[in-house]
Amino acid sequence: MGKLRLLPLFVFCICVLQAFQPGETFPTETGIERPELDPGPEYHSSRRGWLLTQNTRYHYNAGWQFSYLENYGYNAQGQQDLIARHNMVDGAMNLFGARDYVYTAAGQLLGTVYYSIADGVWSGSHRESNVYETDGNLGQVFVYEGNGSEWFLNYQQANSYEQGRLASEHLYGYYSWDGTFTEYESRFYSYNSDGKLEEKLILTVIGDPQEYTQRMIYVYSYTPDGSLAETLYQFWSWINGEYAWRDDKRDIHTCDGNGFLTEILQQYNSSTQGWHDTKRYTYTNDAFGNATLVLYQINSADGWQDWYKWEKVYANTGSQDEQIPPAGPELACRPNPFSGAAEISFEARESGNIDLAVYNLKGQKVKSLAKGAFSAGTHKLAWNGKEDQGQDLAAGIYLVRLRLPDGQSAVRRVTVLDR
Repeated sequence: MGKLRLLPLFVFCICVLQAFQPGETFPTETGIERPELDPGPEYHSSRRGWLLTQNTRYHYNAGWQFSYLENYGYNAQGQQDLIARHNMVDGAMNLFGARDYVYTAAGQLLGTVYYSIADGVWSGSHRESNVYETDGNLGQVFVYEGNGSEWFLNYQQANSYEQGRLASEHLYGYYSWDGTFTEYESRFYSYNSDGKLEEKLILTVIGDPQEYTQRMIYVYSYTPDGSLAETLYQFWSWINGEYAWRDDKRDIHTCDGNGFLTEILQQYNSSTQGWHDTKRYTYTNDAFGNATLVLYQINSADGWQDWYKWEKVYANTGSQDEQIPPAGPELACRPNPFSGAAEISFEARESGNIDLAVYNLKGQKVKSLAKGAFSAGTHKLAWNGKEDQGQDLAAGIYLVRLRLPDGQSAVRRVTVLDR
């Protein structure tokens, strides 16, 4: 299976994270806007090595309806290196999108590629490549759009730093006809005495000449223990015959006695109603602070209406593994990476027909490992790293996909080494 990882993105997030403490809830608006793959506010669970392994989204329409399922993969250093998204077609899970991450030997995110699959063919649609400065800070991000076979430079981002913290981001659109970049947005960051992000100012070009800009500022406030309490959004607006900052909306964060996030309430400000509730996210956490359920609701004349929910499953890299609930169907490959032969094990929670196969990163099936009726329980089989025609697969990254009779599926990333 060829490499689904091409080049380039997520590094950007690594540098933004340097301005915040590990495990801390932080604003996520900074940086290049990326294709939506996992909507909803990010909720990072880094406490004691917990990693998000599965995320299922539902939308509400006269009852909860399945929307999609995502599986998350991590490398040996615990860095996320794959997100695979599945939808439901004719009662079965189908892989239809992925995000692949590539890191340098030093652990810096080199880039990310976004993929979609149609008619059994993988196509790269969005790619981000990162360039670092000598001090390790992310200096530039180059963004490409693709059509499956070619990549076209679309825009780039240039960052600057002060005292090791992100100070500004400048975004430039690329014009292929004359090979030039034109700045269309700048973002400036300031921090409080504790080193936490205090303000983000955004200047956007909305006309020609470029001195015409739209201005927006985010103001962050914190609780005494350092948790994010509120994000206030303000616009530079024409008010009573002059320009001034106008409060537009705000996000209010609520945590429980353990410091775990339980709600983000969004309010809008209007001249007739003042501040009024519009949207909210509520979080149900386990004993370790992992958000196992996120509920998104919209406020209406009839009260709070369910809109989306995300059910999340976590795994632990430490000594508390025995307390982890199963992350969907069990599927494992050992050893991984491997050269020669590997053992594939899976669990069927009920008897029935299963389908276990290996795919390359173009979405093409290269090896059928098992297909047919299996009893409930754990099953193991050997795979010699060959494809269906008996030839050795080329060294690279492959996906092992399990489909169960109850409609559940699991995907595991497998690395085949040179023989």
